[in-house]
Amino acid sequence: MKLISSKAEYEAIMTRVNELAEIVDDNTPQTDRNYIELDFLTDLVVAYEKEHYPTAEKT
Repeated sequence: MKLISSKAEYEAIMTRVNELAEIVDDNTPQTDRNYIELDFLTDLVVAYEKEHYPTAEKT
């Protein structure tokens, strides 16, 4: 799987995630193409954010 490699890619994907979030809801079947796309893109976003925007760990 290709990961997000730039801030521009991240921003473009976030735009698409926001569009899909308006379409997909709790009643959307997991086999729906929009659900699948949203699930895939959010995995990419999470991986990018973990690398580029780490949260401070509590000690």
